[in-house]
Amino acid sequence: MTDYKTSDKPTELDALEFDIEDDEPFSYADFRLEDWLAFALFWLLAITLFSQFLSRYVFASPLGWTEELARYQLVTLGFIGSCMGVRKNTHIFVSLFHRWMPSGLSVIIYRCIAVCNLVFLSALAYFDLANYTAARNS
Repeated sequence: MTDYKTSDKPTELDALEFDIEDDEPFSYADFRLEDWLAFALFWLLAITLFSQFLSRYVFASPLGWTEELARYQLVTLGFIGSCMGVRKNTHIFVSLFHRWMPSGLSVIIYRCIAVCNLVFLSALAYFDLANYTAARNS
């Protein structure tokens, strides 16, 4: 995990001097399967929503399946995005208090956060599987 304790930036920054970090060179190897899947699903969702808008407001004959399909695509995109966030460690957490804590305590808290993330994501997967199984059996 990257925060101020593991970075090599100076601790005191002048308010008038901002160093803009250069972007890393682009490489297709930096993207994983879920990145490409999210990219494709995002554009598929955009096409679905555009077809819904076109059929409803231009042709005055809405396609009923586009609403439900767009909803499922958006939910799937949210789950894929959460997988990407966990892989890149860019999920939301508060790091304000870690600035003033000792390094050992900060590491323990980071590990507790990782365990909580694991438990939460496991519960999501369990309930999603249980919901899918219940819907399939009925």
